[in-house]
Amino acid sequence: MQSPTAFFGFTPGSDRKIIHWDRLSAYYRTLAAESDRIKLVEIGKTTLGKPFLELIISSPDNLSNLDFYRRISMLTADPRGLDERTVEKLCEDGRAVCVQSMSLHADEIGGAQMAPLLAYELASSNAPEILSILKNVIFIMIPSFNPDGLEMVADWYDQTLGTRYEGSPYPKLWHPYGGHSNNRDAIAENLVESRYVNQILLREWMPQAYQDHHHQGSYNARMFIVPYKDPVRPNCSPLVWRELAFYGASMARQLEEDGVRGVVSSEIYPCRGHFGFHYMTNAHNIAGMLTESASARLATPLYVHPEQLPDTLESTNCPNPWRGGEWKLSDIVRQQYIAAISLLSAMAKNRKSVLRCMTKKAFGQTRAGADNLIHAYLIPPEQPDPSAAEKLVHILERQGIELYAATEPVQTAHGLYPAGTVIVPLAQPKYAVILTLLAENAYPQNRFTIQPDGSVTAYDVMSDNIAAYMGVEVVEAGRKVGGKVTKFSGFPHAAGAKYIISGVENESYKRVNAQLKAGRSIYRAPNGDFYAGTHPEDAYEIVLRQIGVYQTRVWGNTDEGYTRLLLEQYGFPYRTVEPGDLLTALDRSKKDALDVLILPSNTISALRGTNTDPELLPEEYRQWLGEAEEDALRTFVREGGVLLALDKSVLYAISLFGLNIRDRAKDKTAAQYNTHGSMLRVRCAETPLTMGMPAHAAVFHWNAPVLEINEHIRPENYRTDVRFERERVLESGLLVGEELLAGRPCVITVKEGKGEIVLYACAPQFRAQTDGTYKLLFNALYRERETKRTV
Repeated sequence: MQSPTAFFGFTPGSDRKIIHWDRLSAYYRTLAAESDRIKLVEIGKTTLGKPFLELIISSPDNLSNLDFYRRISMLTADPRGLDERTVEKLCEDGRAVCVQSMSLHADEIGGAQMAPLLAYELASSNAPEILSILKNVIFIMIPSFNPDGLEMVADWYDQTLGTRYEGSPYPKLWHPYGGHSNNRDAIAENLVESRYVNQILLREWMPQAYQDHHHQGSYNARMFIVPYKDPVRPNCSPLVWRELAFYGASMARQLEEDGVRGVVSSEIYPCRGHFGFHYMTNAHNIAGMLTESASARLATPLYVHPEQLPDTLESTNCPNPWRGGEWKLSDIVRQQYIAAISLLSAMAKNRKSVLRCMTKKAFGQTRAGADNLIHAYLIPPEQPDPSAAEKLVHILERQGIELYAATEPVQTAHGLYPAGTVIVPLAQPKYAVILTLLAENAYPQNRFTIQPDGSVTAYDVMSDNIAAYMGVEVVEAGRKVGGKVTKFSGFPHAAGAKYIISGVENESYKRVNAQLKAGRSIYRAPNGDFYAGTHPEDAYEIVLRQIGVYQTRVWGNTDEGYTRLLLEQYGFPYRTVEPGDLLTALDRSKKDALDVLILPSNTISALRGTNTDPELLPEEYRQWLGEAEEDALRTFVREGGVLLALDKSVLYAISLFGLNIRDRAKDKTAAQYNTHGSMLRVRCAETPLTMGMPAHAAVFHWNAPVLEINEHIRPENYRTDVRFERERVLESGLLVGEELLAGRPCVITVKEGKGEIVLYACAPQFRAQTDGTYKLLFNALYRERETKRTV
């Protein structure tokens, strides 16, 4: 059996060498062909068409009975209806199932480079520990979560190797859309790679443990392992947190025994982080773990001086701090390998207990749901956007949540809801997932989150209420829900006139754009509805604007990536425009000039390049918005173009055009103003931008500027399309500084010459997840067809 060193010609993790995905995947195919301990599955193709692989590693006997063990794993995750004897038999017969994934963030290369060493050891070694793992554990390895990004980073490293830029960060997004936020896609599953991994985790196996291998900054502890620090994510099974402590102790002991210094736990990363894969799994009763290794300069060694490290005292969380020195990719590979093997070994030694614990978590969460004062959440078919409600239900289905549909009107304490209402009972093992995704929640303000200066800290967003993101109305039902129900099988659809396309549904924009692409005429009425044929007298014909999405030349912007993805999902054609393309793209004397330019969220310093030392980048990447580009932007708008400034980019647009709008949050501290990824309530005026929106809605908000119009000479040029509610602004998450926001503009359209500037002091398309506010963006991408007058 060929070792990785023999196959690649060097040991993975060697200085100045990154193995590309084509070579890695070729090795895994070779290894699977030579070993009866590995089953290789190509689940599908990545975003850019590369093979996405799953390696199932276990004993030959286990591999020949995978369907049997998969069924046991799924039953231990949901043992409702089974008697004690059957449960005991499942735990006796089953195998522990562990999933580990590598290098989801593609520039965090250690996991993908470590994976062939781990696979080879498990495929070839007859050491007692390895044989025990193979006998008792079914190990599912995702050797690269992001093969496309791995290729991008490896190509970049090879290109800069031996130059002054060797080891510098990859300057673009290391996923075609998601970049560093691809792990934040675990619920929405916008990315195909997310769908593949959730298929393994939630729909095929429901493993008892999942570990995701990452990197962190270079000047911190050498490695983080679980348990996480407080605060915990509410409503999860307490057993999950105990399991993390158990697995973490097993890894920590082995790392210490093997001489790895600087390993920390119960610090840095909180239990309540973003609802990504390694955090989401804990709510599913899967022990979800994260390793974070200090980064080198990709595959180039880095020397770290002692004074560059935090003043770390010896503690129970980090009893053996690292004191500085040379740090290499091989160090990262070695410690991730130890952590991976240690987790597998702990599960092998405690196989029956691991399975039994899974059943206890499921029973316990079901009891917690039964004891909750809320019996269920209802999703009525009558919604501001029925298509968004359907999409939400499909998200819940993909999470493995049990759903029912009312076959007759449902009576609750809040009223009567029609047949077709979807019922989400809390008394099921996915109890914590349901509450996270559907319940209004307030981010905790306690000793774990409040800092000495009074500010509240959070890791990523403060609300994961996907129903609020999507603008779907969800109703709490008390302990009894009257009426007949059946397993959910889909929303009923009423037949309607084919030539009328509802303006309140996001899905309508797909249909409209497909019709426009086919060359058909589409008309729009003042109420927002579209017409593909006969239309009211006050309807006007629409055409798609020529759309451009601005992309910075350097330091990829995930907001830009997800904006592109959203436009593609809904059939909006667009062009990517970088600084070097801008002058031509904005020249409205040209036939193919843009009509609208979308400026994804970014800071003024990033857009103008004042936050980057140009000497850190090859010359071809030293492009920003300079004087010529800014003059072109002003001319573009004043001659009839439209600039859409999203979220933090509104400050750039205000500065560029000298608008009489100030940021009320300027110079406010985090203790005075903080939303950090929350849902805030707004009121929508009746304007062309808000067509199809409900009068009252919620927007995603992450410390966006707080706008105040101070124009006195031409106030009629400033139109407020969306305004924050005057009270009870918080929908879900955290709001510090409500008095700054209450009643203030959230979205403003400014007339500038013949064109317009739309300022979105929110994120209407955040991570392609905030369906409830997509229309605020989509409506700006059409214009009325110009008609030629005859004399």
